[in-house]
Amino acid sequence: MNRQRVYIPLYTDVTQKNVMVAGCGEEALGAVRYLNGYTEHLTLLTCGEEECVPAESRPAESVPEESRPAESGPAQNRPEESGPAAGGAVKESIEEAVKEAAPGADVRCKPYERRDLYGMDYVLCYVKDPAVRDDISVTCRTLGIRVQMSRDPARSDFFLGDALPEDPMQ
Repeated sequence: MNRQRVYIPLYTDVTQKNVMVAGCGEEALGAVRYLNGYTEHLTLLTCGEEECVPAESRPAESVPEESRPAESGPAQNRPEESGPAAGGAVKESIEEAVKEAAPGADVRCKPYERRDLYGMDYVLCYVKDPAVRDDISVTCRTLGIRVQMSRDPARSDFFLGDALPEDPMQ
């Protein structure tokens, strides 16, 4: 039977649920900010994605020419002298942003591993890497974890707030 997906408003108490936001960037941080007041068990998994790394902390060759800071100024602000090699500045900047947005969140700045999903009740996926997105989607379905795949309503079990597609009936 080919049944059309129909989405209805459904409210659930996530206070004691394990909720993970996978990925980073403004969408993921927005989800972390939103969820912070509703669950006591919030995890952000950055998945080692490039957009998690501020341009000023990336090696110069990985930053587009137009995004590179001017060469003048203090040496500590130059890309080649900051970032991971400069003592974990990238990890700290992500953790600082999340601590500001969601003080109680568990921040995991590391590449995705399937076992990161174990024990989760809800996962919101904002990861851009297609292979990681596919694995998160399939693993969540297999383990019975409710998942929201950003910009992919066909593979989502739920939508957070305004993430509902414009025409959910499609």
